[in-house]
Amino acid sequence: MAVRLSENQIAAITQRNKSLVISASAGSGKTTVLVKRVLKLVCEENISLENLVIVTFTNAAAAGIKDKLRKALSAKLSENPADEHIRKQLLIIGNADISTVHSFCGRLIKKYSHLLEKDIPSNPRLLSDTEDKLLRQEVLEELLDDYYFKEDEDFISLIDCYSPGRNDDGLINLILGMYEYVCSIPFYSEWIEKSLGYLESSE
Repeated sequence: MAVRLSENQIAAITQRNKSLVISASAGSGKTTVLVKRVLKLVCEENISLENLVIVTFTNAAAAGIKDKLRKALSAKLSENPADEHIRKQLLIIGNADISTVHSFCGRLIKKYSHLLEKDIPSNPRLLSDTEDKLLRQEVLEELLDDYYFKEDEDFISLIDCYSPGRNDDGLINLILGMYEYVCSIPFYSEWIEKSLGYLESSE
């Protein structure tokens, strides 16, 4: 069954000659819109995947985009087997620049390391998920230690509410969970300001 697109989604697929910022929550069809936009550029406007940079936030999403593009291009070629342009795209899609933002930036740094300032390493590597979690945990524990040292009354009340006993695990898990949730919200800074405003007005 064909996916029904909204007017905004159609505009995101067809708009040209200007920068676009598309904000949408998880599961709203961003990947579908992106794939259809790329497919339109490649199949209808004869643009090669070699001239496109497609970035996303996770390796799984990047792999999903590449897989959906491959299937969509294969379907297009089945409809028109004589189309050499689409045939070429299927041959080069394995090397298409479809990756995470981090991978793309890492490649740029390595490629142009000779132009970088001396204090920037020329051989960076991506932080692993395990290292990322450990680093967040370490920073948060140091922050909590600072508040313990200040003997802040509001902080002590917060600890008593969410981490009763002899450790801070309850509060740490709450903060890390909130951080991950907030990072998933488009324009999260505005969302935080509005949420704080609601809290202040309800007091």
